[in-house]
Amino acid sequence: MVDDEVSVLESLRRVFSSFGSRSWTTTYVCSGDLALEALTAGHIDLIISDMRMPGMDGATLLATTASRWPNVARFALSAEANETQAIRVADGVAHQFLGKPCPPKTLMAAIAEIELLSLGAEAQAIREIVSAVPRLPALPSVFTALRAALAEPRSHSHVISGVVRQDPSLAAKILQLANSSFFFRGSNTTDVQSAVARLGVSLLSRLVLVEGLMASGIVEDPAYAADVRRFFRASLVAEAAVSAPHRDEAALAVLLCPIGRAVMIAADPAGVAIAAELMTSEHLTQVEAERRVFGTCHAAVGGHLIALWGLPLAVSRAVRLQHRLDTFVPGDELHAATLLANGTVDPAIELTAAWQCQRKRLESA
Repeated sequence: MVDDEVSVLESLRRVFSSFGSRSWTTTYVCSGDLALEALTAGHIDLIISDMRMPGMDGATLLATTASRWPNVARFALSAEANETQAIRVADGVAHQFLGKPCPPKTLMAAIAEIELLSLGAEAQAIREIVSAVPRLPALPSVFTALRAALAEPRSHSHVISGVVRQDPSLAAKILQLANSSFFFRGSNTTDVQSAVARLGVSLLSRLVLVEGLMASGIVEDPAYAADVRRFFRASLVAEAAVSAPHRDEAALAVLLCPIGRAVMIAADPAGVAIAAELMTSEHLTQVEAERRVFGTCHAAVGGHLIALWGLPLAVSRAVRLQHRLDTFVPGDELHAATLLANGTVDPAIELTAAWQCQRKRLESA
């Protein structure tokens, strides 16, 4: 816990004393320099830092942590009234952004999720992959800013379009998509706010996320870029094929199916190449080959990263199980969507007909 105000640290100490797990060891420091000393001296799983501090601010501290200790989870705390501004300052260096003061239950739940990531048979293999990545990707800052804007009860389209305009390249992509025949039949628009209204906030969020991840520089691989585009199209199908209560999460899960592969490529491109050779020489599936080389697979790594970001657990689970038909339970629409997005066909997946119908509509457009 890092904060330049001693009273805040004392308050956090009381919170951990009352709500925290006995298995957690906590360290409280009042500057970025002391935080770096603590990180250097001992094993730290998670750093939670205030953003506005004299000397080394939170953004600098978290960026340094990301560079020197990439497997350490990074949370940002900020009392900024304008959360969009605070997130922009953080520039994607935090895995999760929490308002300050943060309700104790919210903080404890977020930390508990990080603890769960260290459990399970594959946890060590995943940690080795994650620690080999020079900088584990954080949620793109524009996506986080958009989520903050959408969380406001009276958030209007001009506020949302204002967030989008922060990134001219993204704005151009949104205009291109909004003018396609799949979304709108009629006159074209050159206005970002009108484009936002046409696409809707769910699709807009996914487009922001995929553009941010593609631009993050974690991996430059043509096959991965093609996968991202393919799963983005599949997310459009999922949005129409899944029932209303689960559409947003199902579409998000489908979109994020390939993110674990990006982490593996960034961590060990030679290992990924060996796995590809095994797929050909021994007729293994991608998951079987990855497990042979890494002891885990891209689906498990992706589920880990999504949980680290603090996205819904249902999304993390659906990504983790995207190739596991043996664990599918009829009625689980998120899991069904990720299975179908990967080409799994089975009578138990009731979404199949709706999926095929929507895919044909997308292809024709």
